[in-house]
Amino acid sequence: MIERFDTRIGTVRTRRYAVATTATEDGFASDPFTAPSATVPLPRYHSADTARTATRDGKIDLIELTRLIELYNTRVGTLRTGA
Repeated sequence: MIERFDTRIGTVRTRRYAVATTATEDGFASDPFTAPSATVPLPRYHSADTARTATRDGKIDLIELTRLIELYNTRVGTLRTGA
């Protein structure tokens, strides 16, 4: 997910993702072509895209990224549960 957060068009970080057309571990890929301000509906959205705005936007912002990292690091004892 960090690579999605770092998606850029030139020097501008767009944080855009798209549904992957080839196999990836989460079914999504970085989208280095769509402008940050564009509205692009996706057939499905990443679970980290928490729709803090009115609609999910196909971008991963810093708050969404840190929430995902926090969940990933959740443990019960020494076992990482990600819950």
